[in-house]
Amino acid sequence: MIEEVKKKKPNVLELAKKKRHIHLLQKIQQGQTLSASELRELQKLEGAELPVGVVETQGEIAKAFKVSI
Repeated sequence: MIEEVKKKKPNVLELAKKKRHIHLLQKIQQGQTLSASELRELQKLEGAELPVGVVETQGEIAKAFKVSI
């Protein structure tokens, strides 16, 4: 029963990320330019591939080496 409640409850963080993604796309669609930080954020939201061997977080490194942080 608790699992059912968790499934119905919206994930606020995910909703905020999606809303931000939509905002950035709307800004482009309206012909506005994005700042360098907004471009990086959009690339991250779009799931842009990182070069081979590049990681973003310590968690990814820890997972690769099977250690804890």
